[in-house]
Amino acid sequence: MHGGFWERFRSRIEPYAGWEMLCMRAALAWVVFANLPASLPYASMPHPNGIGRWMDLTFLSHPGVAPALRMAAIPCLAAFASGIGSAPALGFLFAAEVAIGSLLNSHGAIGHYSQLLTLILGALFAGACAGQAEGWRTRRRVTVWDSIATQRRMIHWARVLIAGAYLATGITKLEVSRGRWFWDAPNIAVQIAKTQNTITATTGAPADPFYAEQIPRLIVEHPNLSRIFFSPGLWLELIVFVGLIGRGWSAIVGLAVIVLHEMISRLMGLNFKEHEAAMAILYVNLPYWLVLAAGAAVCVSHKAITRSCPQRAWFFYDADCGICTRSVIWLEQRLREAGADVELIGYQEPGASERFPPIDWTHVTDGVQWLGADGTVRRDARAVAAVLRMLPRWWWLGVLMDLPGVAAISQMEYRLVAANRLRISRLLGLNACAIRRRDETRAPTGVVTSRADASGPAADPTIPGHPQDNA
Repeated sequence: MHGGFWERFRSRIEPYAGWEMLCMRAALAWVVFANLPASLPYASMPHPNGIGRWMDLTFLSHPGVAPALRMAAIPCLAAFASGIGSAPALGFLFAAEVAIGSLLNSHGAIGHYSQLLTLILGALFAGACAGQAEGWRTRRRVTVWDSIATQRRMIHWARVLIAGAYLATGITKLEVSRGRWFWDAPNIAVQIAKTQNTITATTGAPADPFYAEQIPRLIVEHPNLSRIFFSPGLWLELIVFVGLIGRGWSAIVGLAVIVLHEMISRLMGLNFKEHEAAMAILYVNLPYWLVLAAGAAVCVSHKAITRSCPQRAWFFYDADCGICTRSVIWLEQRLREAGADVELIGYQEPGASERFPPIDWTHVTDGVQWLGADGTVRRDARAVAAVLRMLPRWWWLGVLMDLPGVAAISQMEYRLVAANRLRISRLLGLNACAIRRRDETRAPTGVVTSRADASGPAADPTIPGHPQDNA
């Protein structure tokens, strides 16, 4: 059991939808572009760091180099965001971020602000290369577009790298403090006071007494309380990988990490905006939750609308039309799934004209018709809108088609298709439209056409006998 859980946890790749990953890539592209410096005023490297130990990176500080990098990054970021040629684009972006970060950290102090973003670009680059390698191995060709599987792998690897980075940070704290980090947590009061004094000396602005005096004093006077308050931050870093289990855990962990960084920013003056942005994009995934909430609202609205729809209705169509017949087969399946009491009847069904006096039988070759339980008759696009209102996933389209202005456009489009249905049916390989003699017609196979005896109107008392409102 435990082996199965850990195997599922290790190999799980969240099946993000294409639009979700498009939002993620576009947001990450914007964060990367905003993180690229407009200039790098460093003419020397007194303490070489990273790849600066093997090569001179001061050329990046030459006039015009940084702006040129930003301009070159634009098409690369556009390629990554669109999923076209991600591998070479991400390779350039990753190399640029590594070089810039190495130059910035080659002056004594080590900054961690952009390291996570650089690592994410590396993970995305590796995922894109793995996708291309798999395509070459299986199909012997390299594709320009990133497949959905490749995109999911890229996002998954970036999420795993984030979890690994925070886990490494937490373990490092425990290692450096020799396991005494929780017990030594009250010492953070000294760091808070020093940070506030440094900010005052740097900016000249007076320190906030609440952060510079009251909080450090509170920590010193109540050490156990400070241990309880600050220890969750380390625990959170150690369990960020829990966010890889599913969307819910991912959102909870992402929000918790963002709150942690905001607290650190206020207390220590250390801003990790890139970290917060990465967690918001790859872990919280706000667009998904907004769509989910909108979907819930849509379901509530649909229930309210369907309650206002007729309890029973009849939909009439030309059974000799290829487009109509194929559409009715599609419609009948979804009406059955929705439990809607809508009867689909071909104009050619024997006895239909006697059973349904409200229907305009001179309209049979022109378009579909809808008959409500109250006697309301709708034709053409308005009939289509009425039946769409009965479908859980398509009700919104029916409402849209009834809006002023949209209804006129929908009717024009309907008449255009109806006038060319013979040609369209032949192009689609469907039965061509042709009205046959009444005694030779029959309803299309597989379509529910009648649930009542066709002997006459008296067979079904729910059928309205006279039109009340022709709409």
